[in-house]
Amino acid sequence: MVVGHFHSPNVLNIQRSKLIMNGSPKGGDEFSLGAMTAASDPVQYIFGVHNKYGLTWNFPINSCEVK
Repeated sequence: MVVGHFHSPNVLNIQRSKLIMNGSPKGGDEFSLGAMTAASDPVQYIFGVHNKYGLTWNFPINSCEVK
């Protein structure tokens, strides 16, 4: 399962499945700093899924590091 717009990207193991929490493409902003006192880099996951094996690879893209 993939869910989006969390300010802390993560991949969680839940039973026999994975939960991909994509980060915010914007990263930390006024809301996350004010309401949650938290900020993270703007990260999005790209990943591959196989019919038999499920999630086979994932790679976080941090747009702060893209030149």
